[in-house]
Amino acid sequence: MGAPAQPNSTVPKNIRAANTLDNLFDSNGLATFDNLYGIPLEPGSVLGNSYLNPDWNRTTFLLYDADKMLEAYSSRYEIDQDQFEIKVAGGIKLLNGKRVKSFVWLDSLTRSPHYFVNAKDFKSEDNSGLRGFFEVLTEGELTLLSRTDIVVKKPNYNEKLDIGTRDARILKKTKFYFTAKGKIKELATNRKKLLPVFGEHANAMDEFIRKNSLSLNEPAHLKAIFENYNAKVITN
Repeated sequence: MGAPAQPNSTVPKNIRAANTLDNLFDSNGLATFDNLYGIPLEPGSVLGNSYLNPDWNRTTFLLYDADKMLEAYSSRYEIDQDQFEIKVAGGIKLLNGKRVKSFVWLDSLTRSPHYFVNAKDFKSEDNSGLRGFFEVLTEGELTLLSRTDIVVKKPNYNEKLDIGTRDARILKKTKFYFTAKGKIKELATNRKKLLPVFGEHANAMDEFIRKNSLSLNEPAHLKAIFENYNAKVITN
């Protein structure tokens, strides 16, 4: 059964719908839409990968094109190219991330749904354009999101000294954000700077974080913090 719609919903309703998740969980089902355009990716020449998750996860996409949905495909998202590799009957096709409004996938290991929304639908504090996708960790008065970027670490081999590495490496870095007054802001990494976000509930949230020994670097801990705050706002 799909998750109930939230009062301040960031994830589109049809992506959270029960039948959307049912189709993802139905491992015997086959996607009915194979008319995608593109060609398979060429293999990379550096160590590591630029996939948000290198595993193939069953995914349903909501496109900007008349809110069209592509349901229950095995896919993975390539961060640097802002595109999806999708398994279809004829092989692997590509879907440009700019065409995708939102998507949900089932983690191939935990079997839990993960919801994502296109970053270009948000405004940063300096009104600059955003690229890629935010994962929606929890919704409410304050919505918590995360975004993963990649950094390519160049070779540092010194031929004369014969030290270092000849290989380039792809590193991934995840940052956390929250939405407030229509803008998206990067989350502070220390408690002192974070607490003002919670306004009149700052002292209560400080106590909650301390009592439960929560870390601002752990996604599950941050989710618990924001869920607790959003619950307070609803009940007060």
